[in-house]
Formats: sequence, C-alpha cells, structure tokens
Amino acid sequence: MFLRRRGNHNNFYKPREDNFLMNLIELLMELDGLKRTYRFSTMNPEVRDSSADHSWKLAFMVSSVAKEYNLDINIEHAMELAVVHDIPEYITGEIDSARIVNGEVSRESKAAAEKEAVKYLGRVGGKAGSMIYNLFLEFEEGETRVAKYVNALDKIEALTHLAVVAEKHNDDWNYTITYADKAVSEFPELKPLLRDVKVKLREVSEKSGFEWKSEYDKNP
Repeated sequence: MFLRRRGNHNNFYKPREDNFLMNLIELLMELDGLKRTYRFSTMNPEVRDSSADHSWKLAFMVSSVAKEYNLDINIEHAMELAVVHDIPEYITGEIDSARIVNGEVSRESKAAAEKEAVKYLGRVGGKAGSMIYNLFLEFEEGETRVAKYVNALDKIEALTHLAVVAEKHNDDWNYTITYADKAVSEFPELKPLLRDVKVKLREVSEKSGFEWKSEYDKNP
C-alpha cells in the first residue's frame, strides 16, 4: 500500500561497498522525486506545496528559531532531522494527517509504509542511506529532546504555510488551528512562537471570512 517507487524496484539496488560517492549519487537520484511530492492531498490543489519545499523551510526554522530563543539544541543534528523527516514521502506519497483523523488511513499503516520506504533507501544509499534510516527513526519515535523540537516546528511550519494560502484553504479550521498544540506541549519553549503564529492565523482567517473561536487562543 502507498508504494510509488521510481523505475523497476523488483530488484533493489545493491550498495557498492567500495564506492561511497556512487551510492550517494544513486540516493540523490532517488530523492529528486521529493521535489514533485505534494502535501495537503485532501485540500484545494492551490494550497499544496512540495515535501521538499516544506523540508527546506523547516530546516531554516530549526536553525533560526534555536538562535532567536537561545535554545539548548544541537542545531546541526536538528537540521539533519528536518531534512530527512519526510524523505519516504517520495515513495509513499504524502499521507495527509486529515486522512488519519477521518479514519481513511490508520497511523499504523502509514508508519509501516514509511518505514519500509526508508529501509529501501538504506539499501540504495549504503552508509548515507543508513544515516537517513537512523535519523528518520529518531524523528518518528520523538523521544529525544531534539526530535521533540523538530516535531513541534514541523507542525508550526504547516501553520505558517496555511496562513499564506488562507483564502484558498477550505479544510476544517478547527483542526488546522490546533494542529501544532500537542507537539508544542512536548517542547514548551516554543509556546511563545505558536502564540504569535496563531495571532497571524487569526488575522488572515478573519480576512478570509472564517470565524475565530476563543478556544483557539489557548496555549497547549
């Protein structure tokens, strides 16, 4: 289910143990598909950005927010997590969280498909693929401080994108506006950032004719 691999993948690439750069080139050719993998699959097509767009902006946020708030975070490691966290989507497609909320897709099946995709990248990329696999697992498990940080910013980034496309956003605003609350509760240093992002969301949502409810202002 979900698999959407480039070319014929019945026979997986065999890593060249003696040639790191050739393995890396194979991996980079695979990952080019992330540029053409689009997010928010259940929404108006004009709302969508690519998984590569999202990952780039998240990596920028990871660095700039840590510096602005003087956070005790390994920025290099956090940026690595940000860059790889959605890599399997070029194979599985972006599995919109709204599909999970409405029961169309289970969290378990999504996790299984993405883990299988990352295992495949490990076979393609040799050492580089193994690095991606380990970083992806850390992000998904969300137990380390840095993973909680990147997870929270991952959700906040989606809110900043939706603030830009608010007029074309026809999804459930109740779900959208509270989307980052749980993740930010796991990394409370980001509550001020989420508060300010919600201020901007309130401005654009009201201009777009959406009612802002008082419960949206509650911090997680």
